[in-house]
Amino acid sequence: MDALSELPTRWTRLLRPLSVALDFTYQGLSLHHLRVARAADSLARALSLPLAAREQLAAAALVHDIGALTFEEKEALHRFEVEEPFAHAARGAAFLHSVPGLEKVADIVLCHHDRWSGPNQSSLEGEAIPWESRVIHLCDRLDVLLDYRRNVLDQAEGVLKALASESGRLFDPRLTRELERLARAPAFWLDLVVPEPWLSGDEMGGDAYQDNGVPLPELAAMLARLVDSKSPFTHRHSAGVAVAAATGAALLGFDAEGVQRARMAGLLHDLGKLSVPEAVLNKPGPLDRRELNLVRGHSYYTYRILCRIPETREIAAWAGYHHERLDGRGYPFGLAAPEIDTGARLLAAADVFVALVEDRPYRASLPRAGVEAVMREAVRSGALDAAAVDVLLGSCDELIGRLRRLGH
Repeated sequence: MDALSELPTRWTRLLRPLSVALDFTYQGLSLHHLRVARAADSLARALSLPLAAREQLAAAALVHDIGALTFEEKEALHRFEVEEPFAHAARGAAFLHSVPGLEKVADIVLCHHDRWSGPNQSSLEGEAIPWESRVIHLCDRLDVLLDYRRNVLDQAEGVLKALASESGRLFDPRLTRELERLARAPAFWLDLVVPEPWLSGDEMGGDAYQDNGVPLPELAAMLARLVDSKSPFTHRHSAGVAVAAATGAALLGFDAEGVQRARMAGLLHDLGKLSVPEAVLNKPGPLDRRELNLVRGHSYYTYRILCRIPETREIAAWAGYHHERLDGRGYPFGLAAPEIDTGARLLAAADVFVALVEDRPYRASLPRAGVEAVMREAVRSGALDAAAVDVLLGSCDELIGRLRRLGH
């Protein structure tokens, strides 16, 4: 049985899909966060920790490297001895502290590379380090030592020896001993090979995560900042699309709930861009075919991740279809007009509008006349919806002013 499936899902049903977005690397999808969470929960269960404690641990494990923004940073973290690990831990803690209800998770993430014997930039050592951080540190390094291209059971003895050699220096000795006992069972290792219960369609039940006091709008805003920080050219793009989409939704007659959904879809529409290397996002010239294929995957991942979270399923299509075209020549699904609803059409137009107002590596921002010309041509060519474009261009000056105040 999947250990995490026993947990209440107020945290885990939300964070498990989101953790996947953090795990894109040069080698593809690593599932590192899910593997660490799975190992950490197995260790917590072996220690007979209460369910609430396990849930908090799982939440932190699922996002522990959220502060590693670039593919290069992620690559560096997959070396056993990490140089200057506090930078990404502190950045991740700052992201999480911006979301009410995630303060404790942020504190755990801050210390997840702290050495047992110190010294640490957190000023903590030994028992003063949060126990959850100590568990994550141990399980994180365990996962880094494993090569999933080979049989994990062949590697178990060597991995345990490497971890034991750092007991009392990097790792809590008690946790290291308990891990050695737990890892005698082959199932512990085999559980790490296929840590993909989020793909199975099984819902874990339990109360909605908002019961933990974590508001979805603030969480979405944090994720938008995380995505947009990958490139200086998009540092406020998602926030801008949220403003444009909400404005357009109100003008199109959406009710208050619909306007809020449009705002949320705008904040989350580029979540899948965490799968795209920064060198591609910041390239000053045309993209080659391989690079274009990397970019074309991002809206697919946005859609799939949001579909896995009950609270965001209703906006998954609006966010994930923002590169579809009415003539059926868009991506990633190649949908045509009858399959694209008003919300998705609005998000597509809002994304283009905001992109035209922004500086990009290959061009400067366009003036109003240029924005209007490009968007009208997109309507004529069968890409964008005329009604969505009309409401945005009708508020063009107001929107450009608001976007510039956001930092565009």
